[in-house]
Amino acid sequence: MNTSLSRSLRPATAALVLFLLLSGCGSKGALYLPDPDADRTKAEAGKGK
Repeated sequence: MNTSLSRSLRPATAALVLFLLLSGCGSKGALYLPDPDADRTKAEAGKGK
């Protein structure tokens, strides 16, 4: 591989990896697996409307 091409790809690759790692920081929501029974209860409560 051409060394100049390799040198130009290194910062872009590092930026992409950094972006992918930091993109999870803004995720919202539960950080656990919810109880399947709770989902079923919510679904049944919504049907009565």
